[in-house]
Amino acid sequence: MIDPEQPLPPQQPWNFGHDVARWIPTSDAAKYGIELLGAPLEAKVAAHTLRTALIPNPGEIAFIIISLAESGYNDLHSAVTEIASLQLGVKVCFSIDYHLLPLLNSKLTAFEEVIFMLDITDEGMPLSALTNQAIVALRVGPDLARRLGFDSRGALLLEMLRNLAKEIGLASFGPWLQQGFGVPIKFDYVPEEAVNEVLAKHRLQP
Repeated sequence: MIDPEQPLPPQQPWNFGHDVARWIPTSDAAKYGIELLGAPLEAKVAAHTLRTALIPNPGEIAFIIISLAESGYNDLHSAVTEIASLQLGVKVCFSIDYHLLPLLNSKLTAFEEVIFMLDITDEGMPLSALTNQAIVALRVGPDLARRLGFDSRGALLLEMLRNLAKEIGLASFGPWLQQGFGVPIKFDYVPEEAVNEVLAKHRLQP
């Protein structure tokens, strides 16, 4: 849970060959998540990146998010099985566009070490995409969140997505928005920079 009186734990020296961002839980969960930044990775490149990575103190984090570029099914299946065999001690979460949903089947979701998150980046995504049983989380993309967060109707849509995720058992990822109705929308995980902004404002209060 975010405690305004406590600073965030220091960054860890992750060695992925990529810049890393952190996702902070807004509930009582103690573990945070990390995300590899940069362009989406093809499945086989993602597997290689994790195979050569140094992950200090894996017990402190809940998951590693990797944005998945368009990949063929065979490459994706090979990557999933290889990642599962690495025994990293932390879940790997592939974030995907809804166009990749047809690739997901029971063979890809048979390994608990690898999970899938659906990125919502535009208003054109059908909500039926969230019914795919392979998806365990949804994430509202930053550009979409900025567009929607400028008015009350857009803020209501973001709140609806957050509530829908909760109702159907998905974890939700998104910004700590204060536009729209002027109150933050409490996604399950928010970016570290958003938490830092909230903490800074709290500490500046008399």
